[in-house]
Amino acid sequence: MRPTKDLIERVMGMDVFLTDTLGIGGTIRDRLEDFIVEEIQIDGSIACKVPIVEGYKDIGDYLWIVLGKRGIDTETAVSRLARVLGISRDYLQVAGLKDSRAVTYQFVSCHGIDESRVKALMSLTDNKIFIGAILRRPFPIRPGLLFGNRFTIVIRNIKLDEEELIARVKGFLNEIREYGGLPAFYGHQRFGTIRPNTHIIGYYIIKRNFRKAVEELVNTVYPNESDMAKEARERASEGDIKAALELMPKSLKHERIVLSHLLRRPNDFIGAIRRLPLTTKRLFVQSYQSYIFNRILSLRLLRGISLRYPEEGDRVSLISRRGELRGAIVITSVNRKTFLKLINEGRATLVLPLIGYGYTPSGGLQGDIEREVLEIEGIDNTLFKIQEMPELSLKGGVRPSIFAPLDIQIVAISEDDFHPGRLKLVLRFTLKKGLYATVVLRELMKPSSVFKAGF
Repeated sequence: MRPTKDLIERVMGMDVFLTDTLGIGGTIRDRLEDFIVEEIQIDGSIACKVPIVEGYKDIGDYLWIVLGKRGIDTETAVSRLARVLGISRDYLQVAGLKDSRAVTYQFVSCHGIDESRVKALMSLTDNKIFIGAILRRPFPIRPGLLFGNRFTIVIRNIKLDEEELIARVKGFLNEIREYGGLPAFYGHQRFGTIRPNTHIIGYYIIKRNFRKAVEELVNTVYPNESDMAKEARERASEGDIKAALELMPKSLKHERIVLSHLLRRPNDFIGAIRRLPLTTKRLFVQSYQSYIFNRILSLRLLRGISLRYPEEGDRVSLISRRGELRGAIVITSVNRKTFLKLINEGRATLVLPLIGYGYTPSGGLQGDIEREVLEIEGIDNTLFKIQEMPELSLKGGVRPSIFAPLDIQIVAISEDDFHPGRLKLVLRFTLKKGLYATVVLRELMKPSSVFKAGF
């Protein structure tokens, strides 16, 4: 176990690396095409340029479209697709959100749309979205059908020779097998790397300090932002809302929504937050919940307590045939041996709490860790019941403490065409939904700066 050297990661609650193998270094996302994400459904269907659909028959009233996107978020891509189809966004369903700083493929379903209208878009020249294929199925897509994602990632600018690179990758893979996986941290996208503060905004929301939440979103300057954004934030902090709105880059939509509201209704901070999309508002609180999870997980690691095998007072969830968690059972001296066997068989997993208003503390050493983190943060679980904005309340739940990348493989090692004299590594692996590729990459690369490494 190694401590992270990166301040941004510590801000996100990721204090340590589980693996001891030296990192390979390098950078990711030198090009958007260096980070490819392909959605996988629970029946094994894969959304890619040429979709792989298990047991597929071209029947049913629902069109399933393979939507590719490049450099934009899922909601923007789906809204753009709806616009070119001339339909309401509400007609289109997706199973999950995909990284904006990547090339991604996912299924989108719709009902009652003429297939020829969609086929006409297959030659779309929009460089942000593209149609990969059209299928027919008797049911719509929904989150419960999502298994996970397949990632194909290029790590560039590696300063090692090929022999040392292979040795470190193999050492890393051996450690994954030895530990049974990697810590199931919430990854960097959850918090942001240019402005790693979504959880800070969430903290102020649950503390009912809505002014500070707005100021963190709009006013606070972070060093890696554009000069124009910094100037706009400085104007906002000085109280010149009109000038701040004029200067704020159009790409910063949420800041502009808040500033526009405050220009009309000064000091209405709750109203300003309410103007934001529901998914955005919820993300703030969810991100703070994720940060608390990361802090609990880091502390468990630092205390030397296993992430795979439970102690008395821990909780374990059974894993269904579809890979879903079933319940959360408290481990006692009576049932511990049984659950150790189930974990070794892949039928159960140790889980840690996602703090919410319905949270019940763990027992034993894990309970001590949870209490310590909550005391340091100065919160209790009842704060997640937000009377002022009930739609943002979170009940809580559980999340696996550890995960193993599936089918991880080295696709290629070669000279880096972007960085002469350096190597590049092409890596492919699959993760179940809710898990982050960057959590795998941070353990392999061990960057001293996740921002400079492209995270």
